[in-house]
Amino acid sequence: MSISLYIAIVNHGQDKKMIKIAHENGLSGATVLQGQGTIRHGLLSILGLTETKKNIILLAASSDIGDVAMEQIAEQMHMEKPNHGIIFSIQMSQIFGSKQMKDETNEDLKEKTMEYQAIFTIVDRGRAEEVIDSVCAVGAKGGTIINARGAGIHETQKVFNIPIEPEKEMVLIIAQVKDVDRIRSAIQEDMHIDEPGQGIIFIMDIAKVYGLFDQNK
Repeated sequence: MSISLYIAIVNHGQDKKMIKIAHENGLSGATVLQGQGTIRHGLLSILGLTETKKNIILLAASSDIGDVAMEQIAEQMHMEKPNHGIIFSIQMSQIFGSKQMKDETNEDLKEKTMEYQAIFTIVDRGRAEEVIDSVCAVGAKGGTIINARGAGIHETQKVFNIPIEPEKEMVLIIAQVKDVDRIRSAIQEDMHIDEPGQGIIFIMDIAKVYGLFDQNK
């Protein structure tokens, strides 16, 4: 079975509408995170995001069901228009702990040519803006800051099975594959990622995406 993680970024308050559409199209269960869209130096964001509160919704499903639901979400949320959200999928090799999908392994995972990749950077709280400044300096159009909010200072939240402590922030940047190395290198150098305790970067292939805009074109 081919399994995918679907990630949507929508304006604050639109998460319930999106989840309702997802449920109507066979995607049950969702995890909602809080985030903030960013844009720097007057550049237009390829994500169509401005400095507003965002909701990040995570859903896992078999790809045959999820891809159809993804198209419906993009259509009904009008993601063909700027600032109406973005949704993309990442193929997963395995998933455990989901009530909807019992310990599934992706038997259909094959090498594909990807046009876009997702760059995730985890840094100490308060340093996410530095990451944004760093990537904008090398031509990226902005990103989304995801805050981990635990009920207590000692609690952690997991995103893609990576523990995010309440004192941390995650920055999500969508980039074309040809630009990923340049952006990653800028973050790695400017944020001193190779030094202990300075942060972590991980990159994931994007299988499908709706809602991307390069308004400089």
